[in-house]
Amino acid sequence: MSIESWADSHIGLVRKSNQDTVGCFPELGLFVVADGMGGRSEGEVASRLAVDTIRESMARELSGAVHKAAEPAPQGRPGFWRTLMGARPAPEPGPNLAAAVTLANQRVHEAGRSQPESPRGSMGTTVVVLVCAPPQRRAYWAHVGDSRLYRVRDGALALLTADHTMFGEAFWEQDRVPSDLPHTNRLVRAIGIEPSVAVTRGEDELRPGDLFLLCSDGVSGMVTPDDLRRQLLDAQPLKDTGEALIRLALAAGGRDNASAILVRA
Repeated sequence: MSIESWADSHIGLVRKSNQDTVGCFPELGLFVVADGMGGRSEGEVASRLAVDTIRESMARELSGAVHKAAEPAPQGRPGFWRTLMGARPAPEPGPNLAAAVTLANQRVHEAGRSQPESPRGSMGTTVVVLVCAPPQRRAYWAHVGDSRLYRVRDGALALLTADHTMFGEAFWEQDRVPSDLPHTNRLVRAIGIEPSVAVTRGEDELRPGDLFLLCSDGVSGMVTPDDLRRQLLDAQPLKDTGEALIRLALAAGGRDNASAILVRA
């Protein structure tokens, strides 16, 4: 199984700067979208710092362990007996996305505190991260804020992340999130606002044909759920699908920066 990807970010039709940052690193199977908050420079710095930190944190791990085929379990005593005899438990499988996002939060928070002319909490960003590991046939993701991750599988569209907003809170502990979950700019959780942050994680089997969309709310908040579903379910090259989504966001008014990454197994 291989991975193909496409990424783009548009300033939109209203904003004077692009505070979104997209990180597309197919050699690592790592994909990140961050939507900066605060003043113009603060938002740009926050989103870029978050993406750079996550890539730096994950690069060594993803270029090694995650992209190796799963090793067979060691033979010998069962895990119960190894535990009784003091053996160290096997590490949790998959990349430690929570640690990478937590480090990004710390760095963005520190950067905001280093600017005394800015009010407290003025520098922040949302972030959504996807890691595809074909050898393990697994997909892993994490997010903070309202940048989203969608997946198309077997002709059905699913929203895999519940926004950290007043509308999304009802679905934080649910297995399914409605793909037409309403947007609001009233975040209850974001990167960099506080010294620590709770990171939401998920994972699932990676199947051939899976199509993922990571996007800022400049796309998911401007493109109607029906149009979003129609574009993603239309079997087109990724470039065509992605550019169509950006065009729809602009046609709807382009009130925000519009950023998207498409990833297909």
